[in-house]
Amino acid sequence: VRWDAAFSVLPTTLGIWVDWWNVKAFLINQRAVVYASELRDHQPCTHCGEHHSPHEKIMRATGKQICLAWQLIPLGIVVGKFAEYLNYPPLLYFGAAVKCFRPRMLAEPPPTDARGPLTFRALLWTAYIGAFVLEGVIPVFRAFLAVAALSVVLAAAFTINATNFETAGRTLAMLALVVSMLKACAEHLLPELLSFFVGLIPADKKARTMLPPQRAFVLGQAFVAATLACCTTVATVEAHGFQVWGCCLGIGVGLAVAAGFSAAAPPP
Repeated sequence: VRWDAAFSVLPTTLGIWVDWWNVKAFLINQRAVVYASELRDHQPCTHCGEHHSPHEKIMRATGKQICLAWQLIPLGIVVGKFAEYLNYPPLLYFGAAVKCFRPRMLAEPPPTDARGPLTFRALLWTAYIGAFVLEGVIPVFRAFLAVAALSVVLAAAFTINATNFETAGRTLAMLALVVSMLKACAEHLLPELLSFFVGLIPADKKARTMLPPQRAFVLGQAFVAATLACCTTVATVEAHGFQVWGCCLGIGVGLAVAAGFSAAAPPP
């Protein structure tokens, strides 16, 4: 009997992870290595250099499994929703065993003593602030949105009835839509955008150009493609009265891809 794993489902249900308790009980580090091997993921981690699946996804999958287990008892689906939403992302983590759960990006102090042109120092501070937002702001924002999504689900389950369906139901539906959109942006859009723009800023003090030629070419493609896609989509709907936005967006993106790659000649 593994007494060291006793009651480890309780903190996991609340999205709390502790090294000596549920991290050890659910074999988070070991499963990450095994899954990477079985799925033939040969790309090493960019932070530790080892081969493993993302630890946050392992914790998220564990929360979903516990959500299903809670549904075996009466009213367990309510408790199970805590395990599902509060582990997407995991709410709190205490320990250091899972090194790549939320890796630190601010390995260097703020560039207070940076020398060089004012523009270069401004770029260094921009990169530092962007890294701080990635490390300290977005994880907190994601956790807040996870709690907000859980609150909307519970409110919809216990407040909507036949008498207030049109009023309260419409309000909660719009609130759920807003929370879902913000959560999707915090999960998949904002980190990638910040990482991209921070990566455009040179870390070498001898560098004096903001964008390397190859990255400048890619950035120009992205801006041209996004602008043309939006303009084409809106113009197609207004001119022809199309009701299917997906078809219009497909036309816009198709033209944007061709225009984006022909917007500028690639660097030699």
